[in-house]
Amino acid sequence: MLDFKFTDAILVFATIAGPILAVQAQKWVERGRETRGRRLAIFHTLMATRGTRVSPDHVQALNMIELSFIGKWQSKKWQAVVDAYRVYFDRLCEKLGDSPDQATLVRWNDRCDDLFVELMFEMSNALGYDFDKVQLRRGVYHPNAFIETQLNERMLRDSLYRVLNGQQPLALKITEFPVMETTPHPGGQTQNGLAASTEHTPSPTATKPATKGFDSA
Repeated sequence: MLDFKFTDAILVFATIAGPILAVQAQKWVERGRETRGRRLAIFHTLMATRGTRVSPDHVQALNMIELSFIGKWQSKKWQAVVDAYRVYFDRLCEKLGDSPDQATLVRWNDRCDDLFVELMFEMSNALGYDFDKVQLRRGVYHPNAFIETQLNERMLRDSLYRVLNGQQPLALKITEFPVMETTPHPGGQTQNGLAASTEHTPSPTATKPATKGFDSA
């Protein structure tokens, strides 16, 4: 009868399960790298476009946060990122009415700035970066010329939209009237001058030729 020990069973199990576990471990490592790569791409995009938060790249990166930062086994640092994003997203979707006043817009914008900085702070900590909130808020270059270009483009689009929808008339300004050109006449007068002269020249009166009378015989 074979003397089969427990250590032999472990050896057989390790021989069979070893390659399988190695492949699974490699898949876990690759999946973790892929997830971190997506999260880093989102963070880099948000950092690069934090001065232009209405750009398509910035909006797309925001919409990818829940897809890339939520997992089955969620740690506290990743959960903090998701929570900060949901608070910021709720503020962005807040309805301000049809015609909010300037003070309301300023308060809404300031609160959005605070929540965005909080989101980037939690995301940077989770990814291993050492950014403070002051650096995240102030450390961005956004030239005034770029801001003016964006405002001009927006005003142009809004004006064109109102004109096409009939909400705003199209203003026209006449700077000068067209002048009719005159054609020179062979007699030295222009055609217009000749016409004017003929209007003031009396037409000759048609006369009937006189006839001689005949005496009756």
